[in-house]
Amino acid sequence: MKKFWFKAKRYGCGWYPVTWEGWLSIAVYALLLIGTGSFFPEYIERWPLGYFAWVLIITAALIYVSYKTGEKACWRWGEDKLRQVSLVFLIKKNNDKIIEVCLAMKKRGFGVNRWNGVGGKMELDETIEETAIRETQEEICVDVTNLTKVAIIDFYFPHNPGFNQQVHAYLAENWEGNPMETEEMKPEWFATGNIPYQEMWSDDEFWLPQVLAGQKVRAKFTFSEQESPIEQDVKIVDQL
Repeated sequence: MKKFWFKAKRYGCGWYPVTWEGWLSIAVYALLLIGTGSFFPEYIERWPLGYFAWVLIITAALIYVSYKTGEKACWRWGEDKLRQVSLVFLIKKNNDKIIEVCLAMKKRGFGVNRWNGVGGKMELDETIEETAIRETQEEICVDVTNLTKVAIIDFYFPHNPGFNQQVHAYLAENWEGNPMETEEMKPEWFATGNIPYQEMWSDDEFWLPQVLAGQKVRAKFTFSEQESPIEQDVKIVDQL
């Protein structure tokens, strides 16, 4: 998995180092910049334009290294507000233990050809729970009731910040209707011991088992361009 040497600045535009490789790049740049001025002052006085060109070259080299090994940087001021998204899993229980979960194969759009819960983006003048109910009806033709929030997960895609989102995950034990295939999703029931994690988003195996075991999760994932986690922080919490 790709590891970022530099992270994008929260304020302004640029990068800051977060690994030893990043710090080494900064150190080499500083040594070249300071060393040139300290050891060759006579050349700087004789060829000031040459020195200026040298500074431009090594600065451009540092910017190039930061660009190639860092997060995608753009102008921002403070933390970007994450798009709010719902995610619902229908479940079946036996003796208060979850034994089956309904997943749906995404047929188009973001996350295509992956199994997942059902859900989508929150619309204006809508709560996230209302989003969960609406999206479940639209995607698998089921009207859910008594949703239980089990996870809040922040997803970051440095190579494409437009995909950044905060997902609110719910379990639903009660619903009306039978899950049906639509243009968007193809639902299917899976035993909890036979969930196809290899055909799902690669973060799911880090938090979904805890949720299906009855725990609540607060998590954060950063994805590479290959859509695999390069950073993760998963915490079990008492409440959300």
